[in-house]
Amino acid sequence: MNPDTRRLPPRTIYLVIAMIIGLVLCLSLTVCLAASPRPPHLAGPPVTVSEEAAQSGENKIMAVADAPLGPFSVELTQEEATSLMALRLPGSPFLNPQVVFTTGYIHISGIVNMGMALRVDSLWTVVNDGGEPQVHLERASIGPFAMPPVLLNSISSTINDMIAESGTGILPTAVTIEEGRIIVYGSKSPPTIP
Repeated sequence: MNPDTRRLPPRTIYLVIAMIIGLVLCLSLTVCLAASPRPPHLAGPPVTVSEEAAQSGENKIMAVADAPLGPFSVELTQEEATSLMALRLPGSPFLNPQVVFTTGYIHISGIVNMGMALRVDSLWTVVNDGGEPQVHLERASIGPFAMPPVLLNSISSTINDMIAESGTGILPTAVTIEEGRIIVYGSKSPPTIP
């Protein structure tokens, strides 16, 4: 060994290795996000938000909550769903939300403020899984990045678990998504959480 050569301390070697691993992980994440499909952009005029539509949607939902036990159905228009999201969800992260129903799909978009305003677009479906409708997040993007499939599946699972474990006694059994409206069919039983 040359006496003029200095040995690198182990801490410096570990720091360099950690930086390389971090760089590889960041590049991998960027490739995954860029490679994931983005939701389609819908052309057309924005869905109108109004107090009347929010009140109408709220009345329909409360009618299910107040209905006697047994089967039920509730229909919401995209104006009612958008107005509920815009005017009745306190603390919602969405600014200017838009809910659009097309045959078989729910499109939800808006602006989320995460220190800077970022556009969020998402495409949802509802599939029957063993007789129970399951919400599935097909595609989503935040700003310029599309969410990877593992994150889409995680969000879908979390929402379905929340619905199944709500304890309200209101159990959806089928969902129909048509142009401009969604119809939820279900059964109401006594709540399991008082």
